[in-house]
Amino acid sequence: MSVLGYPRLHFKGACLIDPATGNNDDVQNNIDAVNVKLLPPLSQMDHDHGRAWMTEGVQATNPLDNQVHWYIKSGWNYFGGLTIEFKDAAITAATGLNGRTTTDDPLVGARVRILGSSGTPSARICDLDPTGSALCQIFAGEISVGGGDLQLRGLQDVRAYSRWVLYRNAGVYQGEHGFVGCGATWQLSIDRNNLEFRGGNRSPLLAELAAAVESSRGVTLQFSVFFPEPSITDEDLIAQYQKNKFPNNPALSLMVGTIGVWEDGELATAPGGRLLLRSTDNGLGPAIAHVHADRHVVSLNLISCFPEKDFSRPPTKADYGEVRLALVPSSGGDPVPISTPIPYDYPTYEATGGIVDLPYDPAVASPDDLNRGTLVLLDDGNTSGRLAILMGEASNGVTVDTDDRGIYLDVGDRADVSILVRKRGGLPDDDVTVWIWEYQYVVDPDGFQKLASASLKLVGLEPHLTNRLEFPATIVFPRGRTTPLPIPIKAIRPGPLALAFTLDGKALEDGYPWDIAAYAGVRVMPDDDFSSVPKDVRTSWSFQYDTIWKFYDLLFPIMSNFIQLHRQDEMEAAAPNLVDQSDPKRWSTTGYMPPTRDLSTGKRALLVEWANELAKGARHL
Repeated sequence: MSVLGYPRLHFKGACLIDPATGNNDDVQNNIDAVNVKLLPPLSQMDHDHGRAWMTEGVQATNPLDNQVHWYIKSGWNYFGGLTIEFKDAAITAATGLNGRTTTDDPLVGARVRILGSSGTPSARICDLDPTGSALCQIFAGEISVGGGDLQLRGLQDVRAYSRWVLYRNAGVYQGEHGFVGCGATWQLSIDRNNLEFRGGNRSPLLAELAAAVESSRGVTLQFSVFFPEPSITDEDLIAQYQKNKFPNNPALSLMVGTIGVWEDGELATAPGGRLLLRSTDNGLGPAIAHVHADRHVVSLNLISCFPEKDFSRPPTKADYGEVRLALVPSSGGDPVPISTPIPYDYPTYEATGGIVDLPYDPAVASPDDLNRGTLVLLDDGNTSGRLAILMGEASNGVTVDTDDRGIYLDVGDRADVSILVRKRGGLPDDDVTVWIWEYQYVVDPDGFQKLASASLKLVGLEPHLTNRLEFPATIVFPRGRTTPLPIPIKAIRPGPLALAFTLDGKALEDGYPWDIAAYAGVRVMPDDDFSSVPKDVRTSWSFQYDTIWKFYDLLFPIMSNFIQLHRQDEMEAAAPNLVDQSDPKRWSTTGYMPPTRDLSTGKRALLVEWANELAKGARHL
């Protein structure tokens, strides 16, 4: 099953994450995310004063360590390029169809890369909703392993979404930023018709992967990034800004991952298998299990499960004692350990991308027992003498998830959000009712020595929130269905949202850990209409800048490396290119502009009209 099946390739390295933070709410909220507008006082400033204001420092209390630190109004990476790239990532091991893991295959040591569309060097990272952290996405156009005459290459414009975004460190980072202790898991998949394999005669594992892909949907690449640490502190950045030095400040993260076979019936962007969740607030992240049908082995995906002990590099994992995989029989009773202790130490984690294969004795539990019972992880090395359940499947083993974390609509548009329900990793044997709930981010603004923060709130429970979508309250996923089920939605009001799915008839509780929730992401774009503005006004440069470009000029200064958005002569000369780069036909590529994907249909129409007037010789100040 995807990265838990055979064959698979494991890799490790680093990941350079270079977002632009001017539109985030990490320090203070500078934007109206619903209408894509600047908020006062920034909206009232010109280019020079706005840039200066965004690079000012403020003091605030970090809620994690309760210490006062210096922060920058624009966030920690104002000059970020909205890119993401693998650094020094390479294959560490390969697991063959026989289930054996080797480091001797010629593919071991090969470089692993994620690239942009049409050979551009970098994939793009941006938020569907710049508020909070639950709706981040990566746009990519190519993945590759190796090169020359030994290579796996996939050419396809795809997206990945942040999954399992959680604090995964048992310690508290002593710097100003709490996110350094966090991690996220990402997954993308490439259709087999867009894959190229070279060198199978040299690499047995590459040949096995190519053969397996022929009878599947393609390949899946899954990776987790953690310890995302900027190279420059906010206090040092403030000092550099005061000296008129404006560096970008990407975060360098550690990374592990796996490439496997994308099978029929699997989602492209969500880890598949039997989902195990923590039973108490013990710091563990989710895990995925797969019971192999052709051998007595259970594969565990622990890529986001066991947290790191502290911030040392190389890391060590927090100590949970001896942890074993166990089975609660379908008839009930105490869990029965079925594995030797799970190797969750950091060297093992790094070598095999967080995936471990656990043989079990069929005399203790048969494959049928495993398929009908409930899998749990036990701490059986504690001193209490009792078997402590650290995490396990829900009692019925049913899960729901979706690939639709990044749907963009105009007001009035209709679309589908598709969900996939599975029971213990397979088809549900009964109809399953899924409840649907709309959540929206609510910002708690900054105050004296206080950082801004945001949390997802249930529409209907919060009196000031109104639905941005029409959707059914429930939907029934039929038993035995093999493909995702579409849920009809209609956009009725602008703004981003998360559409959560539950299986118990209850909404998610306030403060629920969204790292383990199932939800879609939808953004209804502003319903911008400038038809009532006189043509000579709306096609003037001043109206264009104030309505469209000032937002990007003050929030994304990286654009100044290519074009000065506040300079009329440069923008008029670039008008045809601006129209071309913002063409909706480019939207799914990494070359689309703006890379934040928040240019409304109405604002683009305004841009096109202005460019057309310029082409005819009309020029309005």
